[in-house]
Amino acid sequence: MRLLGEVEEAIASQEDPIAKADAALLAVLRTFSSHRALARLFMVEALGAGREFHQRMLEIHDEFVGVIKRHLDEAIEQGVIEALDTETASRAWFGALNEVITNWVLSRQPGRLEDTYSALRPLLFRSVGVMDHSDKVLEKP
Repeated sequence: MRLLGEVEEAIASQEDPIAKADAALLAVLRTFSSHRALARLFMVEALGAGREFHQRMLEIHDEFVGVIKRHLDEAIEQGVIEALDTETASRAWFGALNEVITNWVLSRQPGRLEDTYSALRPLLFRSVGVMDHSDKVLEKP
């Protein structure tokens, strides 16, 4: 899937686990922002699709959760964050992004999706114990 490839590419250019999370967050927001119709299909209209499509969507969700989990596990191994249930944290991060993007797609007058970065970043990072890592913030959208 193209989005997952873009996320992996953004992550690959970073060394620090927090910078990787930043890069991934920005890649997701920017990619969906530039493909609103596809985002609508992926996030909303897929709900009416058949059983096989729903199964594939669950697999795609699990792939994204797996990427998040892998990098949270790496952050724990490197001592950047304290040990935590990375499976649950990964699903919570995915759910937060899913909700924000779905709301943006359904909005009649959506703002710039990238503008949600400044609110999402601290919420997600604090959820895993990163209180202030602003020196590692990548370029803002």
